[in-house]
Amino acid sequence: MSDTNSMEAEATQLRIAGEWDLIEKELQRDNFWYFLTNEPAVEHNRIRFLFRLLAEADGLDLEAQPDAYAIFYHFHGRMRDDSKADREWLRIKEEFMRLEEWFEDRVLYHLIGYLVHQRVPIAELRRLSQGVTKRSLDQALRRTIFEVVIGRNMPAQLTVDATLPLLRDCLEKLEYETSPAARREILSVLLLFNIATLVQSPRSNIAKPSHPTITRRASRVVPVRGR
Repeated sequence: MSDTNSMEAEATQLRIAGEWDLIEKELQRDNFWYFLTNEPAVEHNRIRFLFRLLAEADGLDLEAQPDAYAIFYHFHGRMRDDSKADREWLRIKEEFMRLEEWFEDRVLYHLIGYLVHQRVPIAELRRLSQGVTKRSLDQALRRTIFEVVIGRNMPAQLTVDATLPLLRDCLEKLEYETSPAARREILSVLLLFNIATLVQSPRSNIAKPSHPTITRRASRVVPVRGR
């Protein structure tokens, strides 16, 4: 390798190292982390979440991979030279920017955050976003929420006559004293009503909470304060 190529490779490595640190720092924000996943917050190496997300998108079946280094081997095989390493790192950065954009968007923050709280994997929501406009993603998320909560496909025409019987049937089945699972379902429905109010109100300007809107491990709603 020539001196010029060696210097360029070193410069690339330093740039990636700096960007890696910046991304890791952002993922260390717990409210951002719990927006993305229900997993307990780890103290170090949260960037692994992005590598895992892309590895699964590439078709790597981590459930069938007993090897703890499966993600490492996957990307090692895709980074055989500096040009490929730079390309793969660009994928990681673009994935991070996509997730950060969702987190910073007032409406997507609530829609996606609710679905993640309902145990819909972020990888599934990522698939919904592929090759579509922001408006189409918004509509796809609303359809998914309807299906998760109501258990039925959302009507093509959202009229009162079409949706009211479905909503009534869903709500009438809720019984608080039945079981802890039933109580969690009621809390999820109440949370959805709160989110719908926030999303529909053009004057709503809710700040990101210093802690997750949902303390997932405790399964309880934490009040969200305005600015």
